[in-house]
Amino acid sequence: MCELLLIEPDASYRAVLKALLGVVGYEAREFASIEEARPAITPGGAFTPGGAYRGILLSWDPADPSGLDFVRSLREDPALKDTPVILVSGAATRAEVLVAASGGVQGILLKPEWELSRLRVTLRRAMPCQTKPTRVTEGVIRPTPETEPPNTRKVLAGAAEDVLAANEPRPAKVLEEPKPNALSELRPIIQRSAILERLGEIEQTKAMSPTITQLMSMTRKPDCSLSAVTEVISHDQSVALKILKLANSAVYSRGEPVNSVKDAVLRIGLERIRQAAMNIGVIDQFGTTEVSARFNFMHFWEHSICCGLLAGKLGEVTGALDRDRAFALGLLHDLGRMVLTEAFAEEYETVLDTAHDLDLPLEQVESRLLLLNHAAVVERLLHMWNFPKELIGPMANHHLSASNLREHAGKQLNETAVLALANRLTHAMMIGSSGNDALYPTEALCKLLKLTENDIAEVLERAEEETRQIKLALLMVSDQQPWPAVTEKFRDQLGGSFHPLYIGDDSGLDGFCIASKRLTDITDDPPNIAIVRLEARRQVVRLGTLLSEREEALGIGPLPAVLISPGGDISLDHGQMMKRPTLLLPAPVTMHRFIRSISLLLADELGGREVSGDPDAQAA
Repeated sequence: MCELLLIEPDASYRAVLKALLGVVGYEAREFASIEEARPAITPGGAFTPGGAYRGILLSWDPADPSGLDFVRSLREDPALKDTPVILVSGAATRAEVLVAASGGVQGILLKPEWELSRLRVTLRRAMPCQTKPTRVTEGVIRPTPETEPPNTRKVLAGAAEDVLAANEPRPAKVLEEPKPNALSELRPIIQRSAILERLGEIEQTKAMSPTITQLMSMTRKPDCSLSAVTEVISHDQSVALKILKLANSAVYSRGEPVNSVKDAVLRIGLERIRQAAMNIGVIDQFGTTEVSARFNFMHFWEHSICCGLLAGKLGEVTGALDRDRAFALGLLHDLGRMVLTEAFAEEYETVLDTAHDLDLPLEQVESRLLLLNHAAVVERLLHMWNFPKELIGPMANHHLSASNLREHAGKQLNETAVLALANRLTHAMMIGSSGNDALYPTEALCKLLKLTENDIAEVLERAEEETRQIKLALLMVSDQQPWPAVTEKFRDQLGGSFHPLYIGDDSGLDGFCIASKRLTDITDDPPNIAIVRLEARRQVVRLGTLLSEREEALGIGPLPAVLISPGGDISLDHGQMMKRPTLLLPAPVTMHRFIRSISLLLADELGGREVSGDPDAQAA
């Protein structure tokens, strides 16, 4: 455990805090006052990298200046100026919080909002501590990050001997041979009854705030008035601030900024304020969920906001959805993942690790290991919270293919298709991350909604900039520093300049083409890799011929090629395959596998072998 100093005058509350700190991995040395703690705060020892303590948890009364004076004294001491300090207060206004933040504290916790997850996240941001211990879950072995050998490939069949050693030689595989079905080998790691029981507990522990509940109730009534809504919002400082920021965001901003709750409600509109309240309420519930190394909170909401924006635009173009309902669907569609990271932290860490290790889309692994995926979780949770049924259906089905939607979506076919397409386009644009970095086919959904290439181009054009503006308005996170774009992370992983030549029937409707363009270097260099999209074997001769013709017209080639098909098992004819190094990928495919394939071809790591195969096997 890591040690910190706990300064709290109330002995009973100090005992509670000490117990909670122990749960999240910190050992507290207790003091009743600042003066009592001062002898333990020695320059040059206690808080240096090799010192005894990680930081200070300090009880703070905004009316008493001694607390902030103490923090300032630390900041003025060269030996102690970097000491992390978290304040714990019974109540504080926004102005008081801002004053405290300017004094150099690393976090502020309010006792009425106390949650174990909030404590854990605040501590880990301010004073990182221990690494996670080795854990074994139902036959799935997980070494600690420090001891895990590079490139380890695990087959999770339920026994330790099924874990392959990192350096064990593996033959290169050609995809004409059957590929082992890693997904079918996965076994559940928790009983369904345990999942349902824990989800039932969430209904009680994650109830909406009284203000949000009251707003949702009163705005259902036809005689709801502007003055009544304004009064309810004005009585809750946190909600009022968020409604003001939302009214001044790119979603609703028109003309001069508004500076009163009444004007904010007028701008948003009574018919839309209920939706805004629901959005704010849900984000508040899961705003401080602890996240793993594979699940980034900021990237998650960035993905959700972009999906909401795209759904709104697609809803308007198709006439299937009004903008506000579409935005809510996009914002909340992956909420089930946030629930899983908090309520099933241990199990979901295993799900995330497994999806990463086996290079599988996350929702597929969720269904195998947890017996339900995040879409089913959000469906159940929103039913508990009495959300409108017209919102729940599309979220429950947003991972279905176009053909399955026709069978299962019923009267909500177009609404669900809009959300499903918005989600897949957000993945293709690589804006944020839901924890599931994967690429999906989009053409069939575009055709179901009768969308043209121009429609998609117009919808995507402003999505990134609008997402940047709106995420700041909705997340209300004041202590975050700018974080790198997910797109840049993937570009860096390419290991070379990527200039694709796309060959397919619907380039403007294809998520793989959109993603490839996002990864492209902005230069005039000629194409260096072909991306070929094959939906059926009947396309092989025609698209292979088209590839050769395009290469000849450009005076290049034959280019290395990535071939993407539904099962990852469709190749070009023998003559085309003999000309070029080729890798075959399934659709959907994880970004890791897509990037790895491109990197191998860019680096010519295939050594000129004229075979197709699994990129990870080729790299072995």
